[in-house]
Amino acid sequence: MSAHPSPALLLIDCQEGFKHPTHWGLPRSNPAFEPNLARLLQHFREARLPVFHVARNSVIPGSMLHPTENPAGVAFIPEAQPREGKRVFTKNVNSSFIGTNLEDAIREAGIRTLFVVGLETDRCVSTTIRMGANLHVLRTGEGGQEEGTIWIVEDAVANFERGKWDAETVHAVSVASLKGEFAEVARTEDVIKWPIRAPELNCATAYDSIDSRGPQSLQVP
Repeated sequence: MSAHPSPALLLIDCQEGFKHPTHWGLPRSNPAFEPNLARLLQHFREARLPVFHVARNSVIPGSMLHPTENPAGVAFIPEAQPREGKRVFTKNVNSSFIGTNLEDAIREAGIRTLFVVGLETDRCVSTTIRMGANLHVLRTGEGGQEEGTIWIVEDAVANFERGKWDAETVHAVSVASLKGEFAEVARTEDVIKWPIRAPELNCATAYDSIDSRGPQSLQVP
């Protein structure tokens, strides 16, 4: 398989509040969500590739994601902790591109392949992917005609049940509705094994995985 150029990892709303039973309830899809998230984050950090963290700060009183009323709920889960001093994009709606400058950050970094993980598949993950595709955030080249690829890592996102529909069904339908038109679908093991090319990215040191040595290529046999 060919290498994936200029890759980055986008983590959406990996926060403690989503695990609280008063938020969406206990039934959730994908029990392997947390360990897969941890593996991917370690993989990108070891390769010194860009990582973008997005957090949901609710403006609704009483929400488990309200930053002043429930700071413990806003906190990142252990598997998705940003490095100290690194930048977090904070939003209060479903899309990670509204009220943030994530779009500018992705464009300025020259990202061409974006792997998306986090919570929840049918809401913030789906909304972000759809909007990212509509905004052509990965488009580059002369005249902006070269389109990059957004990937949803289906076993590193998760969903809760919705009414009469169980969590796994909602999750599966949400992934299927994105495939092809808005994103391609991968699994954690695929991402870790695929060769990934990282040319001269323009990421500032504020982003999670970039250090003073600069980006490197990741070539996994």
